[in-house]
Amino acid sequence: MIVFFVPIADLGLLKVTVAPGMRIVKAEIVTDTTRVLSEHKSGAQRELEYLVDLVLRYLRGEASPRDILPHLSLPRGAQSLILLATLAIPRGRVASYSQIAELVRVHPRVVGRVLSRNRILVLIPCHRVVKSGCELGGYTCGVEVKRRLLESESIVIREGNRVDRRFLVDMHELRESFMRLLESARTLQLPEGSSAES
Repeated sequence: MIVFFVPIADLGLLKVTVAPGMRIVKAEIVTDTTRVLSEHKSGAQRELEYLVDLVLRYLRGEASPRDILPHLSLPRGAQSLILLATLAIPRGRVASYSQIAELVRVHPRVVGRVLSRNRILVLIPCHRVVKSGCELGGYTCGVEVKRRLLESESIVIREGNRVDRRFLVDMHELRESFMRLLESARTLQLPEGSSAES
C-alpha cells in the first residue's frame, strides 16, 4: 500500500491510500498533521506523481469524475451504483438522498447507509448529499467539516444549516451525468450491481 497526502481546503490534509495497480482504496481527512508520514515505493514513483497530480486537479475542479474513476476502488455489488451516482453530482452543486435513491431505485435510507460507509471521502463527494429540505444532514467527519467542504465549492449555506436551493442539482442533469459515469464504469469493467440491496 502507498499513502500520500494532499492539502484540502482549510481542513488539513486528505490522506489517500493506494493499493497495487494504483487504485484508491481509502481517502480520509487528517487534521493532526504532526503525525503525517508518507510511504513511497520508488518503482511506482512516476505513477504515484501522476495520481497525486490528478487528485489535486480533481479537488480544484480541473479534472472530471471520469478522470478519477479509473483510479477508484469501488466496492463490489450494488453499493457501487450509489457511489457512482454520488460521484455524478457536479462540483458546486448538491443532491438530496431522495434524488440519489430515485436514480438507483432504492429507498433514501439505503443511500444514507451506503454513504455513511464511504471509504473514499471527498473524492466520492458524499458531502454533496443533503436531506430533501436542503438541510446538511450528517457527515462522517462532522457537520462543520461538511459545511466547510461545501463552502469551499462556493455553495451557500443559509441559517439552520440549509443549502440555498439554487445549488440543488436538476434531476435531468444528475441522471445524464450518472449515465455517462455508468457507461465509463462498464467500459473500465468496474464492479456494479442492479440494486443497492445486495
